[in-house]
Amino acid sequence: MTTCCVDYDGRNVVGDLRKQTLMEVLESAPARRIRDSFGRLVPPTEFCRDCLGGPTLAVSAIKQVTSVALALRDRVASRKDYARTAVPLPVRDNGGA
Repeated sequence: MTTCCVDYDGRNVVGDLRKQTLMEVLESAPARRIRDSFGRLVPPTEFCRDCLGGPTLAVSAIKQVTSVALALRDRVASRKDYARTAVPLPVRDNGGA
């Protein structure tokens, strides 16, 4: 299991789902190190430092700003708007019982 969809060569491997459960991989030392690094806004590996999320500096900056904006939006906005999706249940006639 790798941390990135463009890591075709497996440079950021954090575990092997054939030998570990998903929770074991996510709680592994490499996964924690990468998560902590991203939490400090520091690219965790050389691969991440080279890529920065895009092929050019401009694309990378746009992706990073968009990612932060979406995260902020999700924290501010309600996660679900259940009122819009509510469908009234049909009323069943019990024949006067």
